Amino acid sequence: MRRGTAGIEDRSQSDGGQASFPACASDSERLASLAALMLSRQTPGLVLPPLSQIPASYTLTAGGDLAIGLAHSLVQLGLGSPRLWQRHNGNLTLFIRDALREWLESLGASMLENHVDIDFAIVNRLDELQCDGGKLFILLETSDGCGFLAVGKALKLLEDEQPGLGRAFYLILIKTTNMWMDTYDISATEYFLDRWKESIEMDMENGDGSEEAFQSFCKEHDITFPDLKAATPECLREIDYHKEYRHKRRLIDLLNRHRKGKNAALIEPILAMAAIRKTCRGLGREVIDGVWDDGPLPNWVIAFEAHDPITQAFDEESRSMNKCTHAPTWIDSFDCANVFEVKRVLDHLRKIVEINRHLVDLGEALESIERSTNLADTHQSQYNREFRAA
Repeated sequence: MRRGTAGIEDRSQSDGGQASFPACASDSERLASLAALMLSRQTPGLVLPPLSQIPASYTLTAGGDLAIGLAHSLVQLGLGSPRLWQRHNGNLTLFIRDALREWLESLGASMLENHVDIDFAIVNRLDELQCDGGKLFILLETSDGCGFLAVGKALKLLEDEQPGLGRAFYLILIKTTNMWMDTYDISATEYFLDRWKESIEMDMENGDGSEEAFQSFCKEHDITFPDLKAATPECLREIDYHKEYRHKRRLIDLLNRHRKGKNAALIEPILAMAAIRKTCRGLGREVIDGVWDDGPLPNWVIAFEAHDPITQAFDEESRSMNKCTHAPTWIDSFDCANVFEVKRVLDHLRKIVEINRHLVDLGEALESIERSTNLADTHQSQYNREFRAA
């Protein structure tokens, strides 16, 4: 990871909590200055601010009515101010952009800069998919680079502290991140290697289907097939993820017992992420199927070491990732004039920022381990630079 990230206040609540918004405006002067939002001079088109720069490209490709509704809902939620409205001389585009920018800054979204890039877009249609009247799409997707975590050394430290602790750490990390976004991890690597092996076997003109014949063919054609099992830490071998996840509460209890121990910096971000409840499901696949060629791009790569089979598989797959269109990490629709609907989707956005900030904190702890073992040459580790470039 690139730069130090200050520890963040845990805003999550066990019951799901509410979105962190300023107190809603009540004074008549503020409401009077914003309520009308007379926009006769406005033109269609709205460009909204970055999530961090969680860099963003926001486009509202609708006329003034939708923009008025969204601006009014933001005002009702306490976003924006008479000062901001006056500064932009009633320009809707700039008002909404800066109202959201100020809110995102209050969440600490800028802490994600140079760690992970997530585009946040609001549009009224996606190719042939169009919202009903008065509604907009809101979506999040990976843009210019995913984050990277190498957890192998952390797993060893945790297993040395207590057997099973590293296993619990990894299982909760993977389950939580995959609940909120797409990650490239050991499961994604296994899937890629299986498809690659099938492709090689189809190219084998002669062979009895045995492992020996397969290895002989790879050697003859100078194909290096990474050994994922050998690269996997012992505490995670022969693991049934589905079965293990049914014991999530037990895994969290084990982590809780060590959250004040010598590896607290590794455990605390995991527990903080696990405490954030996901309540906004987004649009179902049946609604968006056929709009994009493939599934979402990963937001984070979670490997064991800097150049292990997971990173090799990701590097190989990334060569062709831009050859097709990819679905967003998350997409939903909302009524921009309904303050409760706007609050619902912004609450999800807030939680995404929290999850990624905890991952950045975890990345700092992992990099501290690298530095302590003299494996990092600078504060910004080499393998991170490589993945950000990818």
